[in-house]
Amino acid sequence: RPALVVVFLISALLPWTAVRHLPLFTIATAALAGEHIGSAWDRFLPDKSGTRPPPVLLSSLSYVAGIMLLVASTLHLLSDARLRYGADYPVAAVQLLKSTGAPGNLAVHFNWGEYALWHLGPRIKVSVDGRRETVYSEAVYQANLNFTHGVKDWMALLRDYPTDVALVMQESATYNLLSLLEGWGIAYEDEVSALFVREDSALAEPLRSAAQE
Repeated sequence: RPALVVVFLISALLPWTAVRHLPLFTIATAALAGEHIGSAWDRFLPDKSGTRPPPVLLSSLSYVAGIMLLVASTLHLLSDARLRYGADYPVAAVQLLKSTGAPGNLAVHFNWGEYALWHLGPRIKVSVDGRRETVYSEAVYQANLNFTHGVKDWMALLRDYPTDVALVMQESATYNLLSLLEGWGIAYEDEVSALFVREDSALAEPLRSAAQE
């Protein structure tokens, strides 16, 4: 069917734009092309012995493999203590932003974008997240990289886009630069992250009030 061929070709092209699409291509290959690959295999390399594994055996092996993958992934998540306890994520800062109930735009590190978006969206909009080139232009993505690394025109993200709050990592160049930037002040910080707010932003007062509670 032409429609399915188009879908399969698109799934084959996507990994060339971002490697994260590779699992989707694998699924598409099994779902859309598996039957045809099997048919071609039988045509060019027929089983002359006439014996094939019983379908029940193949199904059982598939179930066992699936269960093993599920157990392995679960053990991996449970063993990742830093993810479990939020040592690498701005848990307290994001909860503080959430408690204000106010809308705004947040400049955030790439690694934290999806975490912030999950807890704060759509009320709080993030400057970047893991969708990267799927959603953001190359100029916006580069502006975020410059900001989070504190290089080149690092202020472009704050200057050219309506940014109310910046969520940055402790001990980063951006933390030091924002500490010296006029018109911005620190509203909250802990051992993981710091929240800087634009002084004339509507979020400034609610954020500082929430931090004092």
